[in-house]
Amino acid sequence: MASKLQMSRRASLNALVEDMLSELESEFLQGEGGDTGSCSGWESDPQSFSITLAKFYYRTDFPNPRSPNPSVVSVTGAWDPKVAFWVTFDNGDVVGVSMKLVPTQHIAVAGPRVGNLCPFNLRCRYTYSCSASGSISFTKISCG
Repeated sequence: MASKLQMSRRASLNALVEDMLSELESEFLQGEGGDTGSCSGWESDPQSFSITLAKFYYRTDFPNPRSPNPSVVSVTGAWDPKVAFWVTFDNGDVVGVSMKLVPTQHIAVAGPRVGNLCPFNLRCRYTYSCSASGSISFTKISCG
């Protein structure tokens, strides 16, 4: 009996956490979240934005990285050169970044390069915010 009660409490807690995360995500997407500074500088510099997101993705979600902290050696246009970029690291790993939804929906996408593609099942979606001092931080929404 205690087992069923524990499972019920755990399910209720999980539902509460999911609701809270959903509310936070909605606030970020509507621009009402934790922004204490403008991200317009980052949004107007797509190469710097892409490098920063690619480094974050590489540290947190890149599948089978070749080294723990590689340096960026180049940034080139990708499938849509105005809003998508390949960020190449010195170890040969490449991350694709899409800014198609920046700044309108405050979402950016990153994933590993496989051939000339960035496979959907390996991509992660992130929202972002900027501090009053001008730094940018990313929060994962989902992967895959």
